[in-house]
Amino acid sequence: MAVVIILFSLFALVTGYIIEKNIYNPVTCFFVYWAGVMSLLFLGDYFGANKTSTRAFLLILTGLVSYFAGCALVSRYKGNLGLSAVSNNRNYEYVLRYKLLYIIYGVVLLYLLYNSITIIQLLMSGDSLAEVRKLYTNREEYNIIRKSALNVVFKSYVSTPVIYLSLPLAVVDFFDGRKDKLLIVMTLSMVALWVLNTGGRSVILWLAMYCVAAMFIYSEKLKLNRNLIKWVLLSTALLIAALIFISNLRRSNFSLLREIFIYFEAPIPHFDYRISYIDSNYPHTYGFGMSSLNGLINPVLFFLENIGLISYPSIYLIVKHLSFEALETTVDIGVRMNAFVTMFYQFYLDGRVFGIILGSLLFGGFCSWIYYKMKYSMNKMMVVLYLLIIQKLLFSVVRFYFYQPSHVIGFILVFFLFSKVKPSLQQDI
Repeated sequence: MAVVIILFSLFALVTGYIIEKNIYNPVTCFFVYWAGVMSLLFLGDYFGANKTSTRAFLLILTGLVSYFAGCALVSRYKGNLGLSAVSNNRNYEYVLRYKLLYIIYGVVLLYLLYNSITIIQLLMSGDSLAEVRKLYTNREEYNIIRKSALNVVFKSYVSTPVIYLSLPLAVVDFFDGRKDKLLIVMTLSMVALWVLNTGGRSVILWLAMYCVAAMFIYSEKLKLNRNLIKWVLLSTALLIAALIFISNLRRSNFSLLREIFIYFEAPIPHFDYRISYIDSNYPHTYGFGMSSLNGLINPVLFFLENIGLISYPSIYLIVKHLSFEALETTVDIGVRMNAFVTMFYQFYLDGRVFGIILGSLLFGGFCSWIYYKMKYSMNKMMVVLYLLIIQKLLFSVVRFYFYQPSHVIGFILVFFLFSKVKPSLQQDI
């Protein structure tokens, strides 16, 4: 089955490239990634992971075909959907609201600096970043890092979404903005403090990915010179070096090959394990979108529950448990594994096979819609949105990121951080 998935991925990525003439379109980008992921299956044998069942591979293939169909449908009918060069005229531009961004970043930096005091004390007392990460990800109770309900709420609904969004904003500003030094300094400061506060590494990898993706996106519009390309590649190399350095701080027996296995291969047998668990223990539980779209639903329910209008529905709490807390529990799949289950897990929880078909179809269509809006307008706001989409495509073997409130809030926040103006009236706001 793995060979069939690889062959289909190769067919899809070539088709996407022939039609769009670039490698960053949502078809080629996505299927280059999945062809690579499936080619790493041999690592499972090397590290002793369980064999993935044929059924799990069939579900993944179903999701990939459905995603391709969603992209193809939007591509075929893009003219009817207002996604064409004619309908997307460039008589206006989107300008970043720098002053508003400075204020938001300033608040988040103060929050991170406040929490950093505790982290530095922990590290000076002999604790490691691995221990910091363990305390940070503990959802069961408040602790020295998860100080209070207010602290956790601010982290979940404000600081984390802002930090995630700051990465593509800084990259787009560098390539097609005013290369604002204060914006870049504040962004890098938040990244450094976020790594210190959480022990996490993802933002470093994402920033490197955004730099490379933006270089390809802007290659035609800005006619990038050799020096800029070298600078981007050097910056990417430095970010990857920082990623490896942080990984070594978190784990004394760090192995790059094992990290590749955990992030790109282990989620597949883990997906197999988790869907079998659902079938055995929750055969009649369906999320009906509550898992995949939890990132949108959760903030609304959280607000309504805390002002006393409603209580969390019991079915929502079950689905949320299976989407978050259950996945954080480490299980034995030949190797110890948690959290990463591919993007198809949330779709499966929502509606089993039909959920995977519908969820992947809609996701493919949505990604293509954002891509064509960006392609034909090339305004800064749409480039930021598409960079956020690329992150979700290139980490789709990890999870479906729209089930996390931090990613959905960051995505929505984009629309409030840009002003629509005519080019002749453009000015920094």
